[in-house]
Order: sequence, then structure tokens, then C-alpha cells
Amino acid sequence: MTIEDVPFDPRRYLPRDAAAAVPQDRAIPAVPTALDRPFAASLHGVRGLAALAVVWSHVLALFVMSGETLGPLHLVAGGGAAVALFYVLSGAVLAISLKRFTASPSAYVAYGLRRLFRLYPLLIATTAFAFFYAFAIHPHVARALFSPGFFGHYDEEVGPIKIAASFLGLIDKANPPTWSIFVELVASALLPAFVLFARDLRRAALLAGGLLVVSFAAYELPDNHVLLYRWPVFMVNFAVGILALYAAERLRAPLSRLPDLARLGATIALFLVLMNGRDLMDAAGYAYRGHADPVTNLFEMAVSFALIVLLLEAAPRVMASRPLKWLGDLSYGVYLIHFPMLFTLAGLSVILIGEDVLVAHAGGFMIAVAILAPAVTLAASALTWRYLEAPMISLGRRLSDAVSPPRRG
Repeated sequence: MTIEDVPFDPRRYLPRDAAAAVPQDRAIPAVPTALDRPFAASLHGVRGLAALAVVWSHVLALFVMSGETLGPLHLVAGGGAAVALFYVLSGAVLAISLKRFTASPSAYVAYGLRRLFRLYPLLIATTAFAFFYAFAIHPHVARALFSPGFFGHYDEEVGPIKIAASFLGLIDKANPPTWSIFVELVASALLPAFVLFARDLRRAALLAGGLLVVSFAAYELPDNHVLLYRWPVFMVNFAVGILALYAAERLRAPLSRLPDLARLGATIALFLVLMNGRDLMDAAGYAYRGHADPVTNLFEMAVSFALIVLLLEAAPRVMASRPLKWLGDLSYGVYLIHFPMLFTLAGLSVILIGEDVLVAHAGGFMIAVAILAPAVTLAASALTWRYLEAPMISLGRRLSDAVSPPRRG
């Protein structure tokens, strides 16, 4: 899950010598009109809402008796579905930013620098935070209130290799949400090729269809280090994000005629279907098969596709509001910070207040954590956005400009 706050214009990374040698009308590939879009504030806002859904899904998973007290949160706590949405969003947003990408070494290096400086600084910082909790706080926390399987994530001892791999984003031992950042890193490497191939609706559909076959085939392969987190299952989501841009263009006329109230109702309905999709599938007779289940991913990807198409061409006014724009800015921070923050908040409460007191007031404690965890996470994310993420995005841009100077004139 990422935010493309700084537009990437590959015209700036065409080598000057090449630009001089190639006729102007052939220097840059024609941009498909479907990809030639400005920054979509509505997509930014829904990313922030999905990040909060992940937070609440982990709050529910933390407590043994959460269903009795925090039951209503289930309606907006589809953490797994939110990740599927993040991937489709990334495919769409990165395709827009790569619309003029050229297959040159300098363009790849410039793009890679920007992605690394977008993803890694916060990943490294939150990994350090998570290990601080694991080593300094977790061993001292009594756990009668917490789900053993979930709270026990930090019980396993880790050595130097796992610590190093965690900081590189290769394993999720420090901070479980980072498994999806590994998938995002793989997809980031492949997306320029996806965008270069998907230059029209037919080719975008062909790409998505081919990767859908890969998704189902990869799920049946034995789990191993090459297929870590079964990343090939999720590549179709990024391709579907590209396809959504073409579909939105085709549906622009009818969608633009929808009144704002219908747009708002459709947006809320699709988001709620996405958040509760696994329960709906279970009610229909399909049991979720665990991580990377391609059938569940297909359902969540399809709903995400419909939601993104709607938001691209018929977003309700509220989706471009300042609060949602702010929430979108913080979404990457919310996603990576919330897990160690949730455990730190719950763990320190047990240590400072006492397990007996909290067990006696378990309902109130769970409600307090459900409110405080996202609030404190948002505050921390605001700080990391201002003092870490935004400066690192700017630094990545400057370094990529140094590798491949912008064209002049």
C-alpha cells in the first residue's frame, strides 16, 4: 500500500543525447487518453479509509472477547480486503504516473529511486519501533485479555538474520503488515513493463486475464522462498488497476450523469460490500481458504475495480474533501505504524494499570483501545509524514533528477 503524492513524469528522464537524436514526435510514446489523468483525490481518500479498516481489523483480532463488545466494528474492519484494494489502487495510480515511461536505463533507475525513497524510510523506522516493543515491552505483558495466536506473534525469538530481513522488508517478523510491502516491491519492479504493454483496453484486458491465470496457478504451487507470501497471486490486482483506467474512460458519459446522492450511495455500498465480502462469501457457501486464496482475492479485486471506476469518473464530493485528503496523506503511515502502536498501547496499559483491573473492566478497555489506537496512530503518522515521508520523497526526486537530469526546453 503506497501513496503517489509526487507525480512521476518520465519525459524528464529521457537522456538528452537520445532526445536530440530522436524526432520530437517519436521521442515519447503516445499517451493513452485513459492514463492521461491528473491526481485523483478520491482515490487518495479511499486509501485512507481502507488503512483505518486494517487498524480496526487488528483491534478485533487482538482481544479474546472482541465480538461481544466491538461487534459493530466488523462492518468496517475488512483488513484483508483493504490490502486487495491497496494493490488495485497502486496499479491505477502508478499507471497514471508512468503514462510516458520509456524503456531506457535512466528511466528505470529514476523510477526505482523514487519508489525506494517512498517505501523504505518509513518501513525501516516502523521496523525499529516494532522490535523495540518486541524486546523491551512484550516479555513483561500479561495476556489473559488477548487472543493467544494473535498476541503471540512476538513470542518467537529472532536472530540477526531475521532482524536484517525484517529491515529489508523481506519478512514480516517485526511488523506483520510488511508482508504486503514485499508484494508491493515486487509489483513496483514489474509495473513499468505492465504499463508499456497495456497501451489500450484490449491489451490491458489481456494482461489482467493472463495474470488471473497465474494467480490461480501460483496458489497451487508449494510455498517457498521464491514465492514468498505467494506474491504472484496478487500481481493481477495491479493489472486490474490499469484496466480500471480504461474501463472508467469508456463509462465516463453514463457515470458523469449520476447525481451526487447516487454517487455517495454507490460508494458506501461498494465499500461495505468490500469490507464484508468474506462474510458474504461464507454465507453463500464459500469458505475462505487462508492467505492468498485466489477466489477470495478475485471477489475483492472485482469489487475494488468497480469502486475505483466509480471514484475516477463519479466520485461524490466528500471523497475530495480536505479531511479525506489528509487521511490519504497519512495512509501509508497508518498502515505501517498501527500494528506496533496497537501492541504498545495495549501492553503498556496492562503493565501500568494492572491485568486484574482491566479484566474487571474488559469491555471499557476494549472500547478505549478501539478509539485510542487509531487516534494515536494518526497522530504518529502525521509526524512521520511531515518529518520523514515527505522529506524522503523530495530527496528521492532530487536524486533521480541527478541520475537523469530533466529535459530543458
